[in-house]
Amino acid sequence: MRRILATAVVAILAAGMVGLGVWQLRRLSERRAHNAEIVLRMAEPPISLNDPISNVQSLDFHSVVVEGT
Repeated sequence: MRRILATAVVAILAAGMVGLGVWQLRRLSERRAHNAEIVLRMAEPPISLNDPISNVQSLDFHSVVVEGT
């Protein structure tokens, strides 16, 4: 009986570890896509903050330029 219980516990733990591994691989894919978006936005020409901005979230990971006196 103990052997069956131990086998069941190990099987449950192994399934959990496999699930965590799959989650890590999915997260890696999401992170790479996010990093690619950041690189693209940083490569764009800077936006002047002296002009009115309609969408502040469009500035995420974007270079900006501010000129003052």
